[in-house]
Amino acid sequence: MSGEKNGQPIGSTKKQSESGRKPWRRPDFEHLDEQLHGSRRSQNQKNKSGELDDHDVKNAGRQTERSSSEKRQSTKGKRKERIMSDAFERSSYQADPTDRGLRGTFVPRWVMQITSSKAELLVLAQLAYWFGKNANGDIRAKIKRNGYFWVAKTFRKLGKEVHLSRGQVRAAIRKLREKGILVGDDNQQADEYVRYRLSARRIAHAVHEASSRDVGEEIDDE
Repeated sequence: MSGEKNGQPIGSTKKQSESGRKPWRRPDFEHLDEQLHGSRRSQNQKNKSGELDDHDVKNAGRQTERSSSEKRQSTKGKRKERIMSDAFERSSYQADPTDRGLRGTFVPRWVMQITSSKAELLVLAQLAYWFGKNANGDIRAKIKRNGYFWVAKTFRKLGKEVHLSRGQVRAAIRKLREKGILVGDDNQQADEYVRYRLSARRIAHAVHEASSRDVGEEIDDE
């Protein structure tokens, strides 16, 4: 038949030969890049999943130590600030070392404002004297505990200093402690030496209340 050779159309062999060639393919650079950087990506995946390398662990340790140190410094600073605000010997109620030539029990004005009996007045004034400064500028109280100065007295010894009986001193101290003005060391027995300190914060509160009360009474009198 015309146009056929061995039962196949003429020219079909060439076409089949051409169609049988494998087409040219562009090299897979992405796959190659994946192989080259596979280890780095694997490490990144570990880090993202929560696994830290040695460098991150060291940094975390330093941050924890720094945070703990800052907390300790903050706690220490707050405690010092609390002591400073309540220490009588650094307050404005401390006796002036220039007050010389005085004899007997000197009673500051603020003591008169916040006491309600003669015994309270004398005991508190005498304790304020012990927390005051001498001519050399040194605090007379010598006991230092927990950041505060303390004086150690028995009821009888304090009574001799202000010419009061032991019972009067005991009653006065009980009242002053109830007001929070006087702080005592409860570890000691009443008949022995007891350590005392004055609370500047409670004194300031009591003085403020007394001043407000005095102003109100003056207005009522008018």
